[in-house]
Amino acid sequence: MKTFVIGFFKVLGILIVILFILNSFIRVSDTSGSIGIVEDKMWGHSIWDFLEPPYSENYKRWKFASDASEKVADLLAKYGSEDLTLNDEFENYRQEAFEWSRIAYENASAIPKEYLKKSNEELADKYTEYFVKAVGAWQDGFSNKDIDLVEVGVESYNNFLTWMHSKSRENFKSMR
Repeated sequence: MKTFVIGFFKVLGILIVILFILNSFIRVSDTSGSIGIVEDKMWGHSIWDFLEPPYSENYKRWKFASDASEKVADLLAKYGSEDLTLNDEFENYRQEAFEWSRIAYENASAIPKEYLKKSNEELADKYTEYFVKAVGAWQDGFSNKDIDLVEVGVESYNNFLTWMHSKSRENFKSMR
């Protein structure tokens, strides 16, 4: 019996080492990074996620709005604002841009200014003035096939990115 127990734990130890090696060297990627294949298959997320404090609803909105706006910007860069807005051959892509801009606008406009000010005193005003305006203009522009509104969105989005890039990381406090 004692030999069986020792053998069992040796096999269990070897399996754990193999799983650790697989998890370390075979990675699964998504938009938020990569995790080990074992973690992905067993839990769907990294086992280290429990060490991070939970994200607030406002942070999640910020992230959803940011990710969705990037998808709209990618579609605009790939197809151009005129074709994406007016050309019937791009109707599926226009609908996709509309949906992403709707998601971005709903999330961005729901973030309280007080939350944004905790990160940077100017952020709340710049976010509303540029980012929320951009995704709202995109949403209306794609919905109504209005190239002028889409262009206003592009300009506002670029203004927000320019403002963000003019700041250093030290100018912002971490948001959760």
